[in-house]
Amino acid sequence: MKELLVISLCIGLFACNKDKIVKDPALVGAWRMDSVMYLTSTTAVYKDTIYWGESNNKRLLMEVKDDNSFAFEYITKAVEGKGHFTLTKYGDMKSQAYATNYPLTTYLMVYHFMEAMNNTTSYSIHDNQLSVFYVAGHKSIVKFTKEE
Repeated sequence: MKELLVISLCIGLFACNKDKIVKDPALVGAWRMDSVMYLTSTTAVYKDTIYWGESNNKRLLMEVKDDNSFAFEYITKAVEGKGHFTLTKYGDMKSQAYATNYPLTTYLMVYHFMEAMNNTTSYSIHDNQLSVFYVAGHKSIVKFTKEE
């Protein structure tokens, strides 16, 4: 009986730690959205998001704060938004993003950003590159570069 109690306690503690929310200081800062890649079993579709539309200076910037919240703006098109995310120590990421100010026309870059952030499963950081992995009908990756 004593062994069963000890085993149950250990399993309970491990299960609680699995969902413990953590913060990653490497995420804090300003990130420029660079690209989206859709992956299927037979193909990969790459979209260079910087040069969509008539202007080559359109950019989406995401400012991540140390409280696991973020704000984003789509430069030149007056689209703004915000969101928040949770992380676990196992690399899982759950996020929610929504627009707070946007013109009537829907812009593809903002749509892809919100799709990615609202369906995020995990992320990785290498040097100044952030890759966010998500599933929204297909496996996909959105890439960001840290602004200096």
